[in-house]
Amino acid sequence: MKKIYFTFLLSLFFISQKAQVVFCPPHAGWSNVFTRSWPDQTLEYENVIYTGKQVIGNDTVKVLSHRRFFMMTNLGYTGPTYIKQKGDTIFMKNVRTQNNWQILYNFAATVGSSWNNTIIGGTPLSTTKIVSYTTMVVSTQTVNVNGYNLKQLTVLQNQTGLMSPNAAYFNITERLGSSSYLFHFLGSAATDGDTFVENVCYSDSVFGTYQIGAHACNYLTLLGVNEAGAHNNALSIYPNPGAGDLNLSSDYFSDEKYTYTISNAQGQVILKGEFEVNQQSASIPTALMAQGLYNLSISKTGNENNIVFTKRFVKTE
Repeated sequence: MKKIYFTFLLSLFFISQKAQVVFCPPHAGWSNVFTRSWPDQTLEYENVIYTGKQVIGNDTVKVLSHRRFFMMTNLGYTGPTYIKQKGDTIFMKNVRTQNNWQILYNFAATVGSSWNNTIIGGTPLSTTKIVSYTTMVVSTQTVNVNGYNLKQLTVLQNQTGLMSPNAAYFNITERLGSSSYLFHFLGSAATDGDTFVENVCYSDSVFGTYQIGAHACNYLTLLGVNEAGAHNNALSIYPNPGAGDLNLSSDYFSDEKYTYTISNAQGQVILKGEFEVNQQSASIPTALMAQGLYNLSISKTGNENNIVFTKRFVKTE
């Protein structure tokens, strides 16, 4: 009897361990390629970056910074997306979900089951332009990626709303998310907006980098650029690595106040404050911080949801 009970407890342990695959761990980032809006149709990287945690109500949620939400026709900034995980289910909310929690991925779903989404599809935002999505699980399998055994769902997503009904098959994998864009939703019916090309790569601090598409990862190095805003490549921070205060310089700085947030590798906010720009330069008092790897997010004061720069830096002693 004791042996049976021990075996039962052991099975529960392994089940609980399997259910704890964390989505969006520290330093998680997805790199994608889009074509820019008509008429030039040039390629442009779109990076979705985990920038830290935030308390909303009774939940501590994760914040994803990005410029695009749809796979096509992104004609306006949607603000950040908040993520929370309950068991094997990943929830999201942002202005496109009318700030309601909706399922992004459900890794507990079985073959034949489905989940629904209602997304504001118009630009500008209009609650009269609601697009409905039903995502049904077609099959489940286990895949090995970077030495990790991960559950993968093959799904069929049906869309009705702004345009002709549309259906698409794609895979959803634990930790990695969609095999297409992270937010696998079509936008408005306009055809002259930007268009998703491919999912390039995924990376986090433990898993490493996983190359998916043909294009090169454009930011996934330890001290590389995390392109959260349109001018992020133009932000210089120095010294990096360094022991003193952090100096900032960008041609895109304007003479106004900015808000900065510094978080550690676990997503905990270590330092937050404001700075003013003087001749397109500024500094942040980081000299007393402990050594380690940190994430820096910068937004214009009064518009903190619109992150215009993110960078990683190493503090030494």
